[in-house]
Amino acid sequence: VSPAVLIPPPPPPPLAANGFPSFSPNNPSLPTPNTGNMTIKRRIQTKYKLPTLNWVALRPNQMKGTVFSELDDEIVSSKIDFDAFEELFKLGPGLMKDESVSNNKLNVSNGGTPQTTATIKKKSLLDTKRLQNLGITKRKLAMEPAAIMKALNSFDLSALSAEKVEILLRIIPTAEEIKSYKEYEQSKQPMDMLCEEDIFMIGLSRIERLSQKLQIMSFMGNFSDSVSTILPVLDSVIAAAESLRNAKKLWKVLEIILAFGNYMNSSKKGGIYGFRV
Repeated sequence: VSPAVLIPPPPPPPLAANGFPSFSPNNPSLPTPNTGNMTIKRRIQTKYKLPTLNWVALRPNQMKGTVFSELDDEIVSSKIDFDAFEELFKLGPGLMKDESVSNNKLNVSNGGTPQTTATIKKKSLLDTKRLQNLGITKRKLAMEPAAIMKALNSFDLSALSAEKVEILLRIIPTAEEIKSYKEYEQSKQPMDMLCEEDIFMIGLSRIERLSQKLQIMSFMGNFSDSVSTILPVLDSVIAAAESLRNAKKLWKVLEIILAFGNYMNSSKKGGIYGFRV
């Protein structure tokens, strides 16, 4: 009797380029490769030049945890009539380009008769519009400059309300104005020749870290209101995010967009697995 011949087991299925056994993409029951080992998608050659879809491609290592890790646009692509799509959207001679629209800003003048230098009794280093706005601001504050300076240096919100802090944030002296006031003081010219608005601005410019102090006071004064406003919004955003994450119909829309985008961007930004718009 001849000795038994050992028959070797059949070889395993061939491995794909990503190291996984090759499965049919049309069988949804089979496992999908890990996003960290994705293969490069096939390049698509279109018949015509097409408009590109402006997206930012996700790298394979960014796919985990996103909806795109569970989508397969290749299946959708097999069901789309891209020939008809190309005929509709091909870029040919005579294509009208979008005309750029210029956004010219309108100059809106303030109502009333502007204050002229002839009506100003004292000298000012500010331009007329800035001087007028500061006059309005001082009336809104309804506080003596010395009281404002004291409240700012002591972070006293009981004396200087959050609303008044917001007003002051809008009139902080600019670098050019501070320079002008320093030069005026160095020239030994009398301070009482300047108008009240200039004296007020000089006082503000002498406060160290004025902008930072105002921002801190604004944060302190608005903290409770900000929290009360933000929490309901956060709850709504979280609920909306959960709803979108579980919206299977939206997944299908994204899958179709991915298929069309990979086709339209075949020459430049195609062959991707996910995107950010």
